[in-house]
Amino acid sequence: MGLDQETLLGPAPGSARSSRPKVSLCIPAFQAGPYLQDTVDSVLAQDYPNLEVVIVDNNSSDETQSILRKIADDRVRVIRNAVTVPSVDNHNLAVRSSTGEFVKLISADDTLEPDCVTKQVAVLENRPDVSLVAARAHFIDDRGELLIESRGLRGITGQQSGQSVVRRIVRSGKNPIGAPVSVMFRRTDFDRCGGMRGHVVFTMDLDLWVRLLHFGDFYGIDRTLMSYRVRNGSATALTSARIQLAEQNAFASELAKDPRWAVPRLDRVLGRVNSVDVLAKRAVLFKVSAARAARRRPRPAGDTGSVAPNNGVAPSPSGMPLGLSEGVATLSVVICAYTMRRWSDLCRSVDSVLDQVDQDTEVIVVIDHCDELQTRVTDRYSGEHRVKVIPNAEQQGLSGARNTGVSAARGDVVAFLDDDAEADSEWAQRLIGHYQDPTVVGVGGYAVAVWPGARPAWMPREFDWVVGCSYTGQPTIVAPVRNPIGCNMSLRRSALESVGGFKSEVGRVGAVPVGGEETELCIRVRAAGDSAQILFDPDMRVHHHVSSDRATVRYFVRRCYHEGLSKAVVMALVGDDDQLSSERAYVTRVLPRALFREVGSMSRDGLARAAMICVGLGVTAAGYGRATVSRGLRRRRP
Repeated sequence: MGLDQETLLGPAPGSARSSRPKVSLCIPAFQAGPYLQDTVDSVLAQDYPNLEVVIVDNNSSDETQSILRKIADDRVRVIRNAVTVPSVDNHNLAVRSSTGEFVKLISADDTLEPDCVTKQVAVLENRPDVSLVAARAHFIDDRGELLIESRGLRGITGQQSGQSVVRRIVRSGKNPIGAPVSVMFRRTDFDRCGGMRGHVVFTMDLDLWVRLLHFGDFYGIDRTLMSYRVRNGSATALTSARIQLAEQNAFASELAKDPRWAVPRLDRVLGRVNSVDVLAKRAVLFKVSAARAARRRPRPAGDTGSVAPNNGVAPSPSGMPLGLSEGVATLSVVICAYTMRRWSDLCRSVDSVLDQVDQDTEVIVVIDHCDELQTRVTDRYSGEHRVKVIPNAEQQGLSGARNTGVSAARGDVVAFLDDDAEADSEWAQRLIGHYQDPTVVGVGGYAVAVWPGARPAWMPREFDWVVGCSYTGQPTIVAPVRNPIGCNMSLRRSALESVGGFKSEVGRVGAVPVGGEETELCIRVRAAGDSAQILFDPDMRVHHHVSSDRATVRYFVRRCYHEGLSKAVVMALVGDDDQLSSERAYVTRVLPRALFREVGSMSRDGLARAAMICVGLGVTAAGYGRATVSRGLRRRRP
């Protein structure tokens, strides 16, 4: 006969409180000064009688040590690393230094309700077939104020088999169990599964939860017993939603392939769709947290609180829009690369910049977390003083890699060239020429599609943007645009720095075909000055190589869908529907003309292209609509 939840959440029948199992509360800490005291206070306020607290300071340089030295409680044991180690190693050290039967990991900025440990221990005591127990959590901001109430465990409360929980993970497209603060597990199971693994970042905890489910069932407590902090500017502040999305999708794919979980194909498909909510909701949640922090930030002395001109950006002393200068002399070209599969393309891209006419151009190659590629590029260009090879200093993804390149650039103008694009010999000369006009903050050019054979007969030229190339519908003469194509784009370095560079909420991560980073950036750059303009020059050309896997209908559909959701995320960030005027003109003018042309041709290929126009538009709209109607993209005022 099963026990009800009220019975489960009390002590095991017949057990004396003094003989309760020992529980280890493990706190890995690094630069935790602002929040550590709140975490420790909540841990020491637990009503459970038999616990130890293990705090491992990962060689912090802030006030973490001074806070720890003041703790006068014999239940607390502090370990300090002589050097800073990877986060996964610090977490494992905390658990392996513990001596309790049950273990709870707690980030050094999260907090517990006083009865949290008691409630979770009761489940593990009463249910020996349960290997992992979790409860709901409040989401709080950096001041401890409520952001979202009682999150987690949707569809997995009560006792659940490991298989049903894994199916829910795949189907939901996210982590329904929760962060480390939400769970408790048995120390023996942690040792049996090998602890945390560092091959992933954002799914590191979920990877552990799944491996713990090899040894027993899951139990979800339908109560809120802890608070998870969403910090403005922290590594877990949800600023890298797209990276988490990529890791989550990859992790779900691996789970679906594991025969022990027997995950149906439908669950995997639903997970891909539902993962859009993760991207959208995390972007909105970070905006709320960041806005609250900004409102609390003290104003400089003498600040009256008035709004500066140019949308809050102060004008330059010269009176010109921020980021503009009288003349431009130098150019830095940033090329970001992440895979050895494009080695030959990358070399052609770098060499095309070095061969520019009448330009002594600096080339910065940013390697996005691929050690083998960095070593090989460094060796190849070791004798070329104009080439600088550096690793991505930010989180993985194109936006972070580009920001790293901008930080290293010395030129007045920073151009971005894809690792599979070759510039024409006069490309840099034409680019620099436009910047003699001080109102020009950015210049983009034409990207010629280089197909891996014949151009697919079904591919409409209006959709060449799918493969990152110029398309029918763009200007045919030099003209102002909202934003250029990312593979052939340049901006003044001062303008980039003034707006803080690319945002990590948007943009591509490896092979995941999301985008929109250049759109969102250019909107901010143009907003920084009333007279600022970004130009498109159709004669400033690069040749963009299309890989064979992108010349397929499958990629076409996938890319269109992700373009839709990317545009929705961009609009959530900029909050101005008028910024989609270019897309509306494309849909209402360019595509109807193309459709009539192809249908009117009465040819087999023409009808195929007409069909793909309809498919592309429909799938893109579906992606945009799915993200827009999701609860996370509803307009909220913090």
